[in-house]
Amino acid sequence: MPYCSQCGNEVRPEDRFCSQCGAPVNTAKAAEGAEAPEGPSPFEEKTREFSQRAQTAYRKAMDTTDHTADYTVEDISENSGFALLSYLGLFVIVPLIGARDSRFARFHVNQGLCLFLAIALYSILISVMLALVQWVPVLSDAFRTIYVVLQWAGIAAAVLLAALGIWNANHGLARDLPLVGSFRLFRTEPKED
Repeated sequence: MPYCSQCGNEVRPEDRFCSQCGAPVNTAKAAEGAEAPEGPSPFEEKTREFSQRAQTAYRKAMDTTDHTADYTVEDISENSGFALLSYLGLFVIVPLIGARDSRFARFHVNQGLCLFLAIALYSILISVMLALVQWVPVLSDAFRTIYVVLQWAGIAAAVLLAALGIWNANHGLARDLPLVGSFRLFRTEPKED
């Protein structure tokens, strides 16, 4: 079997790109005297570049800080149920009352509040944009369609981030949420009496 000239990964003869590094593979056999193509088309090259940039951006967004080691096992095991309520909208109040002395629950309350405020701010911004654009008759119909797409994209992002937060809390992890989790709205340590 042939190998990739860039990374040395084993490639199949029918592969056009290396499955490991994405480099073009020149193993296409000439069919009935025709020469093998010299490389990928400009479209394939741009697609590969875009794919690599998207994968890098996704990895950066998902590579958030893990604070789990800052919390005791007892705190995590006793309060993970309260912590996961932090991602269910107004239920964020429940852990503030029921687990007010838990540093782990307060961490997730902060994450849930950041997510809640980000959703509210996003909704307000796209609503204001819609209100402003409605004054321009040519743009109003097109922007209504864009508004609906942006609205559904925001809902999908909110649901995914909330699900990730619930998963983290349920599994005893204290990881920042992508995009919104690095903000601290209040101290996560309870007050000392």
